Amino acid sequence: MLAPSPAYSEDTAFPVEDVPLADIHAGNRLRPVDPAWAEAMATAIEAGARVPPITVRRPDRHEGIEQPFALVIGGHRYEAFRLLGRAQIRAEIADYDAVRARLAEVQENLIRSELTALDRAVFIAEHRRIWDILHPEAGRGGDRRSKEAINRQSLPIGQRRFSDDVAARCGLGERTIRDALRIAEQLAPEAISLLRGTDWARNASELQRLAAETAECQVEFAALHARGEAASVLAAKIATGKAATGEGDPQQILLERTLANWNRLDAKRQQSFLDLAGLTVKEGTRKRRSKTSGHGGEA
Repeated sequence: MLAPSPAYSEDTAFPVEDVPLADIHAGNRLRPVDPAWAEAMATAIEAGARVPPITVRRPDRHEGIEQPFALVIGGHRYEAFRLLGRAQIRAEIADYDAVRARLAEVQENLIRSELTALDRAVFIAEHRRIWDILHPEAGRGGDRRSKEAINRQSLPIGQRRFSDDVAARCGLGERTIRDALRIAEQLAPEAISLLRGTDWARNASELQRLAAETAECQVEFAALHARGEAASVLAAKIATGKAATGEGDPQQILLERTLANWNRLDAKRQQSFLDLAGLTVKEGTRKRRSKTSGHGGEA
């Protein structure tokens, strides 16, 4: 094993050594490598920048991976070294099985601030899937073999709710987790692929609106947006003739917002609004009071 570089710490729980890039299987990643990011990293490395070791594991034979190592963490670092034509890369050799490796990949990415809303949703949903495997007693399944495999690695199996676990490990709020799960569960896989690298991928509100549509509409709207033909889900609905009557009309939108705000007012504030507007409600009938004569007339 080569001596650690003095430019960064290699104080890890697992051994670190130089591994040939050709010996690393880099497929089956949740988050596709951003080519621009990898190129920028390659430029920095070529200029002398040092990067931490990537993390790899030794796959089991039944996984069908031909290379002796499988990538766990460090997709962009791996790609940067490949772009530079480097034969080897510094790597931490982790003692993970496939489930534990996926958990490490998910948790490492969830703490990154540059993660898009779409990627965060995908990672949180995958975290939930793994959490269910590791915590079958919590209610949503997981087989005995998976649990025993995890127990062999001394992983804690607690009774905490999933959102508490993610919040503790990744610093995400319960609402963020809930919304992300809804997005990931409702978005069609083809729509997710189309949205990678787009503005909607970074906009949780637009993703929620898209997720409320049928899978067929999701793909159609996502394709329009990816081609630059629809800046919003509403614009895509209007362009395809799928907008409901009045949807997209600024006055209709204003009316709906006004009604929504009205419903959030308590009875006292609703009455204050009616007084300010010169309106009164009596026995279910709304009347307009005359400000000049002092007596009311029906609105």
